[in-house]
Amino acid sequence: MPRTNNNIEGWHTALQNVIRRSPIIYVFIDKIKLEQANMEAIHLQLVTGRLPKRKASYVDEFTIFTTSNQLLSDSIIDAYITCIIDRSNTYLFNYFDAVKIAMKGDFGCNKRTTKLSDFRYIIGPVLYYKDWTLFFADTMERKFMYIDAMGKRNVQKVFENWSIYDDKPWKLHVVHHSIQKDSINCGVFVCKFTKMILSGASDLIFDTGLLNEIRTDIRKTIETNNDFKLI
Repeated sequence: MPRTNNNIEGWHTALQNVIRRSPIIYVFIDKIKLEQANMEAIHLQLVTGRLPKRKASYVDEFTIFTTSNQLLSDSIIDAYITCIIDRSNTYLFNYFDAVKIAMKGDFGCNKRTTKLSDFRYIIGPVLYYKDWTLFFADTMERKFMYIDAMGKRNVQKVFENWSIYDDKPWKLHVVHHSIQKDSINCGVFVCKFTKMILSGASDLIFDTGLLNEIRTDIRKTIETNNDFKLI
């Protein structure tokens, strides 16, 4: 047992840096859920014998765009997608809620706090066994896509879980897409797929030899958006 409570105080300080004073309740709930997801990930690392790495700062996180051997984090993927969507008609689930919806059909408090039918498009980046995947729903056409850059894992399962949301029928739309051949660029594929879908592409085939260039585009898109500041 530790002789001091410095570890607890450190956790409180870190949490205060994430949750500003007197946040609105929905922001507070989202931040607590993200913190819970982080704690569960650290617990899993500990019980499997892998020590968790120190969390990089947001500035350090941007070094991932200049190297090809780093996974994109959820904050970078969320930031990029937020930059390219029209937030008046598109709803973006954070990865914590997206994975619960995709793998368990668990919409949680989202059914009570968010009327998804108010949005034309719904996007969810899903972190599934260390691989980023993506679901995309068009509420007007009642069309649903689940895209796994590594292949076609769990497509039917995710579609059935999504269909739990309401009683109206959904159509599963299968789209041809480029295949990821490595184990590190899944987040880059998700960002590229999202951009192509929003641009109206009929298929999601792109030159996978340009992944570093796509990383650069992701970085520039975030850096030039006034909603995101490097700290």
